[in-house]
Amino acid sequence: MRIDNYIYTILLILLAIIAIDALLIIAYVYTQDYPLDALTSALIIIPTIVLINLIVALILYAIKRKRLAGLLLFNSLLAPFIYNILSSRHYHFYRQRHFTTYRFIYKQHTFEIELEKDNHFYNFSDVTNQPHGSTDSFMGDYKISNDSIVLIDSTRHPIIFSNKLIGYPTITDTIQLKVK
Repeated sequence: MRIDNYIYTILLILLAIIAIDALLIIAYVYTQDYPLDALTSALIIIPTIVLINLIVALILYAIKRKRLAGLLLFNSLLAPFIYNILSSRHYHFYRQRHFTTYRFIYKQHTFEIELEKDNHFYNFSDVTNQPHGSTDSFMGDYKISNDSIVLIDSTRHPIIFSNKLIGYPTITDTIQLKVK
């Protein structure tokens, strides 16, 4: 029975440490105005999370709290996974709040039209087989006129109306769009 209480106590302490870590990560991630890119996370945030856990573990080890130090050592391995899960969810919600993305296929090419909600800027891209972005795109401003969105660049003025793209690639074409 003594071993069961010991394991139970260790598990409770571990859950408390993970919960505190998760709350601190949530507080950090969700107070950011924009999501951090993967490189910043990999080079700065994740090592900082691990380092803080390791420093606290060393302090606990030095003051003869070896079990707690071991739990924090384990948590230093777990915390980056918690951060990645929470930051990827934050990125997804950020994209939903600040961008509208339409997608369509035309002549075996997949296109995306990304509208930035805050400053009325758009990017129109061919994303066919392009894992890191487009090689063929145009961009510009857009304006909302009644129920339509008019995309404006130097040569074209296609319109998005009722989830349809009108005027691309020629003035008479109409393409059904899917909201991503």
